[in-house]
Amino acid sequence: RTSKIIDTVSPLLVDAEPDVRLCICDLLISLAKIDSSLDLVAKCISDMNATSPMEVDDLDYVTIIDAYAKIDADFFNKSSEQHMMIILSQSLYNMSSQELTLTDSARNLLCSFVEFAASILCQEASAHSDIGKEVSKPDASWTGDRVLWIMNKFILKHIGDAVNRGISSGKGEILLIRKMVITLAYAGNLAAFRRLCSEDNEVDFFKNVFSIQAHRRAKATKRFAKVIKDSSVPVPEE
Repeated sequence: RTSKIIDTVSPLLVDAEPDVRLCICDLLISLAKIDSSLDLVAKCISDMNATSPMEVDDLDYVTIIDAYAKIDADFFNKSSEQHMMIILSQSLYNMSSQELTLTDSARNLLCSFVEFAASILCQEASAHSDIGKEVSKPDASWTGDRVLWIMNKFILKHIGDAVNRGISSGKGEILLIRKMVITLAYAGNLAAFRRLCSEDNEVDFFKNVFSIQAHRRAKATKRFAKVIKDSSVPVPEE
């Protein structure tokens, strides 16, 4: 019964207005009284949307940042996909914030999820190569197919939408994509962009495309054009 409600309200957290977000938080808290498995997620989302007790219409940044800090690999591992999508939706929303502390916290969480996704893919690869051996599995039965779906069809889709609609400057999103390219280099279409990364900060496309120095931006754009020209980069589906 609670599952259908969660599936309906979870995507709304990607771009809902503050008043709607608070209503969703109250709803999740109420649902947690029926379904105790929601307790932790409901508390986290409530804290991630906490308002200041001192300032009208202002956020409680300390509470929000503390809530983000509590989300780690163990949290991912023990959470169901449905519950994790609530947290990821909130993080995508904060990625478009004008407040640097929020964008950094959200990006760090999403980067942690990228690392978690990589660990799931590694576990599956190990399971295939070590048939007959006992291999530890995530508590919530995460699969490589599902984490890749979340990356490609949810996270990448929404950060693309945010940038295209002008909701975000794109800086945080570019750094997140760089993390995905490096960490999930052989997953899906990401391998095609591996050459855009470099240990040399002067060369790395992702670190220079938004540089305040015009010559570094121009160099990054030129590098991007060359990689696209020299590589067989898949064209995204409409």
